[in-house]
Amino acid sequence: MQNGNYNKTGLVHKIPQWIFFALFAFPALPLNITNILFSVFSSYVLLYWIYIEPVPVWKNRGTSLLLILPFIPYLLELLLHLNSATILFEFQKKLLFFIAPVSIPVFIHLFNIKNARPYFLCFTLSIFAVTAYATAMLIADGILFSPAGYENGAYLLRLLFENYSHLHPTYYSLFAAATLFWIMYDFEHQMVIGKLFFIIAGIIILFLTILLAAKMPLLILLAGTFRIIYLKIKNKKTVFKTYTLLLLFSAGIYFIVPSLKSRVDEVKSYASAANADDNTLSQRTMILDCSKDVFNDHFWKGTGAMASQKTLDDCYKSKNPAAFESYKYNSHNQYLTLGVTYGIFILLLFLFSLFIFIKQCRDNPFGIVIIGSIILIMLTESILERQMGVYFFLLFLLLIANVPQRRR
Repeated sequence: MQNGNYNKTGLVHKIPQWIFFALFAFPALPLNITNILFSVFSSYVLLYWIYIEPVPVWKNRGTSLLLILPFIPYLLELLLHLNSATILFEFQKKLLFFIAPVSIPVFIHLFNIKNARPYFLCFTLSIFAVTAYATAMLIADGILFSPAGYENGAYLLRLLFENYSHLHPTYYSLFAAATLFWIMYDFEHQMVIGKLFFIIAGIIILFLTILLAAKMPLLILLAGTFRIIYLKIKNKKTVFKTYTLLLLFSAGIYFIVPSLKSRVDEVKSYASAANADDNTLSQRTMILDCSKDVFNDHFWKGTGAMASQKTLDDCYKSKNPAAFESYKYNSHNQYLTLGVTYGIFILLLFLFSLFIFIKQCRDNPFGIVIIGSIILIMLTESILERQMGVYFFLLFLLLIANVPQRRR
C-alpha cells in the first residue's frame, strides 16, 4: 500500500509512536524493559514498511546508515568466532547499531514525525523522576547532608546514588546535562505550567548533578550553557554579564559543595604529584598511556574485540599490578577503544560519520549542543561500551538528524 493511502490516525499507527515515545524514558526504565521496547518497536516498524507501506525512504535519510559502517567488524569477527562468548558479548552491545539506523529513520519517514519536542520532554520527565527518587532515598538514608557522604570524592554518595538510580554517576550527569540543555532551549516555548515544571525540575537536577561532581559532564554543562546563552540573548553586553555571573557561580559552588571541591582538588593533587597512588587521575593517566601504547602497537588493524581487553589488562599489570588486580578497565575513551579494537581506518570511519552528522545538523542549535556533548564525553568515557550510552547516542543522534529543529 502506498504512502498516504492508509489512515494514519488508527491504532496500527499509534502503537509504534507510543513505543518510540516510551523509549526516551530509558534512563528510568530497567534495561531489559528498554531492550524489549526497542525490539518490538523495530520489528513492528520494519514489518510495516516491508508488507504494508514499502515506499522509498533513503533519499534524504541515508546519512543515518553511516553509523552502521564502523561496527561491521564486530559482526565479521562474530561470524569467524561463533563459539566465543567474549565476541558474542561485545557484539550484543553493538547490535543496536545494526538496527536503529534503519528502523528509526524508517519510522520517522512513514509516520511523518515532524516534531521532536515530545520525545525530549519524555526524556526530561524520566531524568526528573530518577533524580527525585534518588534524592529522596539519599535524604532518607541521611547521606545527602552528611559529611561522611562527601569524603574521598563523595564515594559513598555516588555509590548509593548508583544503587538507587541504576545509573553510573557519569552517565546520569551526562543525561542530566542534556536535560538541562533542553530546559534552557525550550523554556520560552512552554506554557506557564510547563515553565513552572522546568524551573523546579531544573533546580533539582542541577543540584544533584553538582553534588555528584562528575568532572567531564560538569564541563560539558558549563560549555553547553555558554552556547545556549549566546544563542538566546541577542545583546552582547548582557551575554558578557551573564557569562561573568555564571563563572562566579561556578567558582562559588567550588567552596560550598564538598564533593566538587574534593574532585577539583584531585586535579591539584595530581598536578603536584601529592598522594598520586590514591588519585583517580593517576589511574586515568595509566589507562590512557596503556590505551595509546596498545593503539600504536596495533595501529593498522587493531587487536580485535576478543583480544582488546586482555591486551589492555596485560599493559596495566606491567605498569602497576596492584591497581588493576580486581577490575578490568576499558580505555575510558571511545575513540581509543575503537582504535585499539579495529585500528585507525575504523576510527577514521567513525569520526567521518560524526562529521557528516554535524554537517547535517549545523542549522539545529540544540542538536549541535548535544552532538558536541557526545563528542566531548567520548574523550573520557567509552559510552558505546554500555547499552545506556548506546541508547543515548542513537536515539538522540538519529532523532536530531531526521527531525530537524528550527533555529530559535
